[in-house]
Amino acid sequence: MTIDEIHIKVRQDVQKLDSHANGNLLDEEIDFHLNYYTKKFVDNVVGKLRGRLPATSTNTSSSTTDFQQNQRLLDSLSTLQVKGFAIPTYVGGANLSYGIFPPDYRHLIEDVSEIACNRKGIVKNQIDTKVYTYSFPFLADYQTFVELELKIQGEAQNPDVFFRLTDYIPNGITDPEAKYQVVNLILDMTSDTYWEYYDGKYYPQTFILVSTEPLNLSYTIVVRDPVTGIDTPTTVAVIQKIHLNKVYRNYAEDKFSRRPNRLTIDNNLNYVLNHPFERTTWEFPISTLGNGRLYVYEDTTFKVKNLVIDYIREPIQASKARAVNVDLPDTSTQLVVEQLIIHLKGMIQDPTWQTDMQHNQLNNQ
Repeated sequence: MTIDEIHIKVRQDVQKLDSHANGNLLDEEIDFHLNYYTKKFVDNVVGKLRGRLPATSTNTSSSTTDFQQNQRLLDSLSTLQVKGFAIPTYVGGANLSYGIFPPDYRHLIEDVSEIACNRKGIVKNQIDTKVYTYSFPFLADYQTFVELELKIQGEAQNPDVFFRLTDYIPNGITDPEAKYQVVNLILDMTSDTYWEYYDGKYYPQTFILVSTEPLNLSYTIVVRDPVTGIDTPTTVAVIQKIHLNKVYRNYAEDKFSRRPNRLTIDNNLNYVLNHPFERTTWEFPISTLGNGRLYVYEDTTFKVKNLVIDYIREPIQASKARAVNVDLPDTSTQLVVEQLIIHLKGMIQDPTWQTDMQHNQLNNQ
């Protein structure tokens, strides 16, 4: 059903009840309640999916029934399924990697690890790339200066850089435009460098470097005393901070094999990791969920490059004004519209509202 068809059906059903109520329903009001019941429908299906236990292999009938029921639930949200979505892997600790779910993530269907392989088998030649942060005091507040020289010393991919900021901003940093001109200048002259945001984290007034080696940054600033008129030079070494989250980088000649993860609940994790037959292996890595992340447990024989997931995303908000339809399959949309009409009947005090609501709840159990 399109959004226009939904609005027509809603107004027709409401008009049968009260011809005056039809004109009182605004398009935005219908859209608001429609989106509410769409979200409620998705929450209900996802709740049923999360509440289901995996079928036992000893009971063929139970296994078949659970598969059919799960598939029916997934089919009701088929338009919200995203398949084969790759998320980069970060280091979370010793023998632990994690991937960050995308912003529209709602429910995990399946997760797979990409394991680094070559002709000799599993390899672990990834380079642990550290995350460094650098803060420049002269960027924190607007500051005028007579001269400012910046020096950056780095490794091969970040060769030494030396330049005078006053060649670009002769009046100093006096407004936001001048400040971000300096920021963009430093970003252009270095590689693998970010400003304020990286890996979903916020570092205010800070440059973030993702590299195997840190940079040595220093600057000499010459400030003129407004009273005496004397210029005073000061050399400052920029202090770096090292953060625990590191990124895996792989060699170009590496090949990767996709292996299905074994998703495990947290209260069973220690038992599984230490069991001689259940522990994590490169053929079937163990994974867990938490804090908007997917964690994968490794051992000394393999490392994970990427995580590939199938997931259910959040539905897009329907809107008649923007011609955006309900983000569900037709059969699911019809169920949502039925709930919406029953709700609107209740709003205008239909005598049969309670009976219709009870009947609808019985049908959806």
